[in-house]
Amino acid sequence: MSAVEPGQRVRLVRTSDPYTDLQPGAEGVVSLVDGMGTVHVHWDNGSRLGLVPDVDDFEIVRPDWERFGLVDDERFAEYATAMYGDGYELDDDGRSTVLAQIEHDVARGVSTYGGEPS
Repeated sequence: MSAVEPGQRVRLVRTSDPYTDLQPGAEGVVSLVDGMGTVHVHWDNGSRLGLVPDVDDFEIVRPDWERFGLVDDERFAEYATAMYGDGYELDDDGRSTVLAQIEHDVARGVSTYGGEPS
């Protein structure tokens, strides 16, 4: 597994903790990787279970813009301009705005951009 960094999304594959309510497929955001290598996660369901590499199994979730095939600034700018006009910046806020619009459009059935996440 590649290095995990704070801010990355992770998906639980399997945990050795018999007391957690987390199920495989649960996702969250890494808040800290401590000196022992424990990956502390703020799970979407509110849990704060830490993951131990080589004991618990998890995977890094690719950023949304990669899932939609918007892997570089040029493709992202082309898509944003074509779909929503000028005015979107390529900073994180601009990307978040466009991604929210893509997800909204797909949910409404007015866009199939990217299809199923790859």
